Amino acid sequence: MQAQLRTSMGSLRKVWIRADVSGFILDIDSTIPSYVFSLIDVYRQGKDRVERLSTIAPRTPLSPPIMENAEPSLEKHYTSVPTSNVFSQLTFLSGKVRFYSASAAIEFKNRTALSQTFVDISDDQILDLGAEVFNLPVVSVWTEYRATPASQKLSKDSESEPSLLVFKSTVSSSHNTLRPTLLPFLTELVSRIETRMRKVSARSAHPPTLPPSTDKVQEMDIVSSMKLSFSLRIDKSTLELTCQPDVNVVAGLNWESGGFIVNISPGAREVYFSGSVGGLTVGLKHGFLSEDCVKLDARNLVFSVSFSKTELLDGELVNSVSVVLDTEFLGGVRFSRLQDILCFKAVWLDRIPILDSQAGAVEAKMAKSSLSEKSPSSRGFSTAILLCIRQIALEVDLGQSVSMLNLDLDQISFRTTFTDDYSEVFLYIGDISISAHGNLSGRARVPSCVFQTIRRSEETLWENEGKYCMLELRLTSGALIADFESDFQNILYYR
Repeated sequence: MQAQLRTSMGSLRKVWIRADVSGFILDIDSTIPSYVFSLIDVYRQGKDRVERLSTIAPRTPLSPPIMENAEPSLEKHYTSVPTSNVFSQLTFLSGKVRFYSASAAIEFKNRTALSQTFVDISDDQILDLGAEVFNLPVVSVWTEYRATPASQKLSKDSESEPSLLVFKSTVSSSHNTLRPTLLPFLTELVSRIETRMRKVSARSAHPPTLPPSTDKVQEMDIVSSMKLSFSLRIDKSTLELTCQPDVNVVAGLNWESGGFIVNISPGAREVYFSGSVGGLTVGLKHGFLSEDCVKLDARNLVFSVSFSKTELLDGELVNSVSVVLDTEFLGGVRFSRLQDILCFKAVWLDRIPILDSQAGAVEAKMAKSSLSEKSPSSRGFSTAILLCIRQIALEVDLGQSVSMLNLDLDQISFRTTFTDDYSEVFLYIGDISISAHGNLSGRARVPSCVFQTIRRSEETLWENEGKYCMLELRLTSGALIADFESDFQNILYYR
């Protein structure tokens, strides 16, 4: 590591940091959630103890003359504190992350017990232990922190701009291949997180009573607010999931170019996440074949997700989530190589840890009941999703003895709105076209397909004196035309 540090003092304190790091190695085993949650517990317990101590600590009243003299001196001393601005540029030239399951961690400790140079162990030796190695590409990070001047914090006339923390990172091109030995690490990791979540759900049923907030605490929250901005750009990269040594089937994820941006407002009242991808290809094939049995391309993908917390006039908080996506999909499936799909499903998909739906439902029910017991007025929550897909073109190979199907969908719009009193799902497809070639051949087409359903709560119906229906459903489309034949004999003609 080579680092440079430069500072300048005055009314504005500036710090410049530049560092180049090479040979970065990070070893992680599946017990890391326990240590992370322990740090969180230490912080929360310390914060609760300080708050309880501050409520019972005696306060000595000050006389009016001392107050008059103390306030200007305190303000003068506070405004004289220099404002800090920090700029840093970090470059990680190379590195790797090694993931260990419980059995691999024990083997690693036994292997390195007699040697002090465990960092110099080769990747092949790490893989033999049952661990997984992920090679990091060149990563550059730019960090910028601009603090709010103290004079603006104390000023009551004008609103002070919050402090700003910016992270900009770039990931260069990379190529990695992951094996199924990564799955035990993920399974144990998710298991520990689930155990922690169950404990948190049990505690939330009987939350401790917190002391009432004071104006001083509120002012401290306002002063300590910060605006965060994260951006990530990823150059052309490839990630492969191999099924070896069980079977020679490989799934690949090819990334052309793209990036993500996350903006968090002060107090986390608004969180905005957006991204754009120039080209994303997912493929699955046998190692001895050149053609993919499954291939899906997402072109010019743009999306945004926003979370906001709005306070209404009556003081009630409404949480809202909105999702917007725009892209087009092109792909194909060959059912003649169905065994390759089933092999990948058995090796990877069936062994990926998934949160138990029943346990999740029970925890959600417990959290909902505890929330209803804690506050009589429930907070509203609204969700809006808008998906715009310009085109979906799929080619399905059912085999030489059956047919080759081409499915084309144009101008697809999917919109949903969910609130406490109102739910709507709307789907529009401009044109649906199916063409078949082979033993079964023909065409089918239907334009302007609309599906819409609206559901309202009983309270809404009573408030509007029954002017609306509880459930509405609408299905419309243009003219449906279908014409299919087999062995030069017409088997279906519909209009």
